[in-house]
Amino acid sequence: PITNISINKIMLALQLVNFQKWNINGKTRYTYFQTQGEFTIDSIPGTEEGYEIICDSNLNEIKRVGLLPYGNVDTLASSKIDVHDFILLDDDHYIVEAYRSEKPTNIPDTILNETGVKVVGCIIQEINNGQVIFQWHGTDHPEFYGASIENNHFSNFAATQDYMHLNSVCIDPADNNLICSFRNLDQIIKINKTTGETMWRFGGNNSDFALTNDENFLRQHCARVNADDHSLMFLDNGEASLRAYSRILEFQLDENAKQITGFKAYKIPDLFIQYGGSVQKTNDTYFIGGSSAKYALQINYNTNDVLLRLNLKFASYRCLKYNVTN
Repeated sequence: PITNISINKIMLALQLVNFQKWNINGKTRYTYFQTQGEFTIDSIPGTEEGYEIICDSNLNEIKRVGLLPYGNVDTLASSKIDVHDFILLDDDHYIVEAYRSEKPTNIPDTILNETGVKVVGCIIQEINNGQVIFQWHGTDHPEFYGASIENNHFSNFAATQDYMHLNSVCIDPADNNLICSFRNLDQIIKINKTTGETMWRFGGNNSDFALTNDENFLRQHCARVNADDHSLMFLDNGEASLRAYSRILEFQLDENAKQITGFKAYKIPDLFIQYGGSVQKTNDTYFIGGSSAKYALQINYNTNDVLLRLNLKFASYRCLKYNVTN
């Protein structure tokens, strides 16, 4: 049987990240991400690359997952994917995300730019039985250049511009479309998983929803849809020069009317999480990954009682809590 101790030893020994547990059709599966070789895009922090490993309930490797060639995505030089998120739907069915250094030709003339500037392009693929059945490519959508609020110097040849920074993907259980978080847009976007079109933009400088000052968020991570009430929940990191504290936000959205119908904010009573981070909700508790602040915290958000706090030796991009006794 797999135990907390054995998992911790394995992860530390192999320096693996994003360990996740899945229950699919009565089967237990584990996945983790392993960096490989030169593993960042042009030495940009937060663009680690490698492969996702799918394992059975005893951590025996079933499959190593990478990007597939499709459309304008070429994997001849590399099939590596990105560390930030991975969704397992079955042993041969999954959603991956990837980054690529690209030289776009569609930056609008209204934005100061130079031909040949390099950007970090974001890619999402859904792969089923070795075939790409859906692909979304960020640089195919020029409207996002102007939405960027960080790393958007499109006339600077000295540095590759990570202008979007995709950091989480989840499936909306209501309609099977994708909800994606883009840190460097201050924005969460819903993408139609049939057409690839943007269904709505939430937050940032071109939001389809009107947000109050209190509702505005900065450099967010880990956007998820809560199963119980279909609320959109995520970690609102904040930003060192604008708001140096972090929050958990939950929104109820009327997606047709593009209106916020419910809002709850919880200021994390702990260190500011400048980079990375995550949140899980169970009953009346949040389990929070403190990432760059090097802690994990479980807290009752009604009483502020701290149920668990772990000091971490290293920054952990995301912390997840599971029952792993089986």
